[in-house]
Amino acid sequence: MLWRRPSGWIAILILVLGAGMCVTAFRLASTEAMRNLVVIYSLVLSLLVMIGGFMLQRIIRSESERARLACFPQRNPGPVYSLDSHARVTFSNAASLAMARELHGPDASVQDLLPRELPRKIPRLMARGATRDRIEYRRGERVLECDLQILPDLQLCHAYVADLTARRRAEKQLHFLATHDPATRLTNRSAFESSVGKVIDENPHIPGVLLLTEITRFGLFTANYGYTAGDRVLREFGQRLGRELAAIRGSERSALMCRFSGATFGIFVQGLPEGEQQATLFALLDACESDIQLDPAVFNCQLRCGGALFPQHGKDVETLIRHADAALATGKRIKNQTRVWYEESIGKSGQETLGLESSLRKALSDHEFHLLYQPKLSPDGCAVLGAEALLRWHSSDLGRVSPARFIPVAEQSGLIVKIGEWVLHHACQQMQAWCKTEAGGGEATQDRWPFVDQFRLSVNVSPLQFTMPGFLACVDEIVARSGVDPRRMELEITESALMDDMQRHLQVLNALAERGFGLSIDDFGTGYSSLAYLQSLPLTTLKIDKQFIDGITGNGKELAIARTVMQLAENLGLRVVAEGVETQQQLQLLAQYYCHEIQGYVFSKPLPPDDFLAYSRARGLTAQAS
Repeated sequence: MLWRRPSGWIAILILVLGAGMCVTAFRLASTEAMRNLVVIYSLVLSLLVMIGGFMLQRIIRSESERARLACFPQRNPGPVYSLDSHARVTFSNAASLAMARELHGPDASVQDLLPRELPRKIPRLMARGATRDRIEYRRGERVLECDLQILPDLQLCHAYVADLTARRRAEKQLHFLATHDPATRLTNRSAFESSVGKVIDENPHIPGVLLLTEITRFGLFTANYGYTAGDRVLREFGQRLGRELAAIRGSERSALMCRFSGATFGIFVQGLPEGEQQATLFALLDACESDIQLDPAVFNCQLRCGGALFPQHGKDVETLIRHADAALATGKRIKNQTRVWYEESIGKSGQETLGLESSLRKALSDHEFHLLYQPKLSPDGCAVLGAEALLRWHSSDLGRVSPARFIPVAEQSGLIVKIGEWVLHHACQQMQAWCKTEAGGGEATQDRWPFVDQFRLSVNVSPLQFTMPGFLACVDEIVARSGVDPRRMELEITESALMDDMQRHLQVLNALAERGFGLSIDDFGTGYSSLAYLQSLPLTTLKIDKQFIDGITGNGKELAIARTVMQLAENLGLRVVAEGVETQQQLQLLAQYYCHEIQGYVFSKPLPPDDFLAYSRARGLTAQAS
C-alpha cells in the first residue's frame, strides 16, 4: 500500500497541500471561468503529484536495493575484490585486509593476498572472452584459491579468495588412508599393485622379483597378547623390512613394499642380476628374522615366503601375485619349507586343489562318502580286537579319490570338520548296528556277536576338528542320536593336535575319558615325540606309525624306536597298535616285542561293513582275549 512507505506519505502530503491551495484559489476566484481553470489546474496538479510520488518511490526502492546488495561483498566473511582490466584493485572488503595481514603481517596491503600472476592473466582472459577462471596458489603453509568472475564488456573482474588449507589437508589424509595401511603406515595392497604395475610398464625388459612374506605364528601371538601388541610387531617388522630394502635400492634398482594383508607383506624388487635374486632377497629376509622386544612380551619373528619372477612367472602384477601366493601356500603345506619359488607344477596343483575342494563341498550332500573297516587282530591272528573306520570317496565327477589326495585339501579348506562329524556319526551308527547283532540271538555262533568284549571301533579326529570349541558337544550329540555305548568307541588324535594348548585339550580328553571313550595317539613318534606329556593324558592306546613299521626289518634304529615305544606303553599301562603291517617278518618281530594289536594288509585290507562282519565270523573268533 502507498501509505505504508515513506515515499507514499510524501506524495500524500504534497497532494493534500496542492488540494488545499486549489480550494483556496477556488474560493478567491471571481468569475466562473477562473473557477474552471482552478479545477483543471487542481486535477493536473493531482496527477503530477501521483506520478511524482510513484517515481520517487521507485527511486527510493532502487537505492535501498543497491544499498542492500552493496552489503554482500562488504560484509562477506571471505575476501572479495573488484579489479579493473589491469588487475588493479577498485574495491576490497574488510575480510581481504584481515586475511592479508594474517598471512603477511600488519603492514600488508590487500594486493598482497591476490595471485601474483593476475596482471598477466586477466588481460588474456578478457581478450579471449572468458568469463570464469580459478587459480590455486600457496601463501606460506596456506593453500588459497582465487575464483575469478570476468565481465569483458565492463572491463571488470570480481575475485573471491578462499582458504583451502583444511580441505586439502583432509583430502590428503583421505588419500593416505585409501592407499596406506593405518597400523604400519606402509603402502596397502591396492596402491602396491598399482605401483608395481607402473614399474613393470615403464621397464618391461628389466627382470624383477615379487615376494609375499608372512610372519608365522602371528595369530597365536595376538590371541595371547592382543591386537595392540600385534600392531607393534607389524610396525617393527615393517620398519626392519624398509631399512633392508633401502639398502638395496639404487638408481638402477626399484624396491617397493606393502602390508599385503594380515601378517603378510608384499615386496617387489626390479633390477637385481638374475643370478643374485634369490640369495639377495633371502638374505634380506634372514636379516629381519630376530626377536622383537615388547614389554613384557618377546616375539620371535620367523618368516615364510613365496616368490615369483618377472617376466618368467608372469608379465603382469595380478599374475605375479597369484603365483607368489600359490608358492606361499605350498610352503605352508610342506614342513620346514619356508622359502618357496613358484613353479609350473605349483600352479597346476593349485588349480587341481580348487577343483577338488569344489567337488568335496558337494560330496556330503550327494552321499559320495562311505566307510570301510580294517580289522585289528592279536599278533597270533586269533582274535579280532577292534577295527578302524576309514573314509573313502567315490566322486561322480572324479571317480575314486585317494584319501592321501583329498584329506589335505579338506583340512586346508576347513571342510574336514563337517566331514569328520559325518565319519563319527556313521561309525557310531555302524557300531550300534553290530551291537544289535549281539542282542538279536540266533541258532548258530555265526549269527551272534563275533567280537571279543573289549572290541572298540576307532575313528580318526583331525586336529582342526578336535580344537573346535564345540567338539565335545558335537560328540555328545552324535552319541545320543546313534545310541552307541561310548565304551565301544575309540578316538584317534594326532600328537600335533594336543601340543598348542595342552591345558584346554587335557580338559577335553578327560571329559571324553569320563564318558567311556578310548583315546589313542595316532602316528606316535612323527610329531613332537615328547614322552613327558604321556603320563598326564588319559590315554588307552599308542599307535606306531607305518613309517617306523616299514623300517623295523632292515634298520636297527627303526626297530629300536618301535621297541622303545612298546616298552614305554607297557610301563604306562597302554596298549600298542602297529599300523601298516604288511609282511610276516614285520609281524613276527612285533609279536616278539609284545605288540598288542596288528593292523595291516598282513591280515586284511579295509572292508565294507558286511564283509568285515563275515571276515570276523569266518575266523570263528568268539573267545575272550586274554
